[in-house]
Amino acid sequence: MVLEEPQLRAHVKVELLLSIFTIVACVSIAYLLISIDLIVNQVLYQFGLHFSYEWANLYWMVLRTSLSLLNLVAVGASFNVVYLMYHFHWKRKRKP
Repeated sequence: MVLEEPQLRAHVKVELLLSIFTIVACVSIAYLLISIDLIVNQVLYQFGLHFSYEWANLYWMVLRTSLSLLNLVAVGASFNVVYLMYHFHWKRKRKP
């Protein structure tokens, strides 16, 4: 199916908005994960949490894996935004 020019522009705008929403969601989730880390590392010790590598290693692995996956998604969405802006905006301006 070949999209006509107005349909193509609408498609690009929707994809651009979804990519930007993905980036904002990734940043928000990363902030929340870091906030949970702050709670674990500062607040819970005041309530008697005792450090143990048994739970700490699993916690660190899950936190780092989550943040790494979020970064991959955010970088992919950022590349998509740059590609869409270049391909459908700047590239069209250069055509005669």
